[in-house]
Amino acid sequence: MFEIGASLREARERRRLGYDQVEAETKIRTKYVRCLEDEQFEVLPSGTYVKGFLRTYADYLGLDGQLYVDEYVSRYGDGHDEVFPRRRERPQVQRRESSNAVLLALAGIVALFTLFVVAWRFGAEEPPPPPTPVVTTTGAAAPEQTEEPASIENAGLDEQLPRRNVKKAVPVKMKILVSGEASWLVVRRLDGRALVNTTVPEGEVRGPVTDPKGFVIDDAGVPAAVTVVVNAVAWKLVGKGPWRVTPSGVMSSDSKASGAGTASGSG
Repeated sequence: MFEIGASLREARERRRLGYDQVEAETKIRTKYVRCLEDEQFEVLPSGTYVKGFLRTYADYLGLDGQLYVDEYVSRYGDGHDEVFPRRRERPQVQRRESSNAVLLALAGIVALFTLFVVAWRFGAEEPPPPPTPVVTTTGAAAPEQTEEPASIENAGLDEQLPRRNVKKAVPVKMKILVSGEASWLVVRRLDGRALVNTTVPEGEVRGPVTDPKGFVIDDAGVPAAVTVVVNAVAWKLVGKGPWRVTPSGVMSSDSKASGAGTASGSG
């Protein structure tokens, strides 16, 4: 027989190995390594763990792992769980009592709620009002009452006053045509998003584009060559830019209306 724990500790110290290094290289936690060296085998989960850790640790230290396992078995046998029995759990009587108390409390709540609902339903049913007595009078019959409008002033008001016609907002549908000669164009939406910023050759068309608020033509190299079609009506650029394009037409910055619009079948 030999001392299992002492020989393991001497071998580790002889090789100058720390517990952290042993744990990193053997994957055995430091507290279990200490238990092996102190022969506190009851701390380990079971005999299977003890034998496995003994074999791994001894082989790691250059010793005969099987020899240490045999020495352990010769002392404690294979019934490690019987030598070091686990602590038995107490029956959970208190938990059952708590569960029963919760169930009883829930049952009481349900019963109270049921009584409340029943009382509310019966209390809400009020007795019908007593019938109005019929009074008969002698002499001239009382004139029959006819229904009158709730308000004499407002009677027939809907028929007398015309309803307002609410105009719906008309979106601006724009198309630009360049004719006669090429022209530089800078066009954007009212929110600042650019649409055109380049030279448009003669005979080319830009659009159509649609916006609920309108557009702005910031610059036109040759205004006379530019025709703006707004909702199927053609307009010529006059005055100074920039020009505002709205559902009503095209207006220059000096408050001059562009050339009179004419119907355009091009849309």
